[in-house]
Amino acid sequence: MTETFAERISAIKAAQAYVAETVPRTKAWRDAQRAAIGARADYWTARISSQHSMRRTSEG
Repeated sequence: MTETFAERISAIKAAQAYVAETVPRTKAWRDAQRAAIGARADYWTARISSQHSMRRTSEG
């Protein structure tokens, strides 16, 4: 049982190392990640502010 568990761990580590080598963190990749995060933040900000404005109009 311990052998198979250790083998699994080493296989996972090997896979992680392979991904780290084959997916370089280039500037373009980082910029794309930032843009995606920014778009998500803009979406949630707009959604929250629209909910607040709806509450204000219903209360007033």
